[in-house]
Amino acid sequence: FTWRDLGNTSFEPSSDNVTAPDPILSEQIIGAGFVYESVLLDIKTAIDYRYANDPSMQLGKKLNMGLEIGIPTIDIRAGLHQGYYTLGLGFDLWLMRVDAATFGVELGEYPGQLEDRRYMVQMTFEFGIDPGSFSFFKLSRPSVKNHSRKLRR
Repeated sequence: FTWRDLGNTSFEPSSDNVTAPDPILSEQIIGAGFVYESVLLDIKTAIDYRYANDPSMQLGKKLNMGLEIGIPTIDIRAGLHQGYYTLGLGFDLWLMRVDAATFGVELGEYPGQLEDRRYMVQMTFEFGIDPGSFSFFKLSRPSVKNHSRKLRR
């Protein structure tokens, strides 16, 4: 359970010629996930229910869920975000990781009204220097298993 922006935040204009930004309303999020990890296969699932404190928003815009299946060098992702499908693919290339995803965002008032399809490609470089090794310089990649990776819906 997460409660973001506890207590609604409102703004006042700084001068007569400037309008104040929209207020930031509090958001309650309820979520759950499951992780199964083995040597050859990782399975991660997640579901969250956003804006639990806003009864005016339709259920389809509040519900997000996802599944990630990972083998040693490839991650395959699928899910739902605001009623639209999401797909993703990740490649682990030792020091470099490439992730690609597509997802839909609802711009209208209710799910299915006005979809904005978005695409994302991300390249991440991870490396470290091990000063404790006997060699003068040892380039190593941090272990993926030792730090959690954010589940992409």
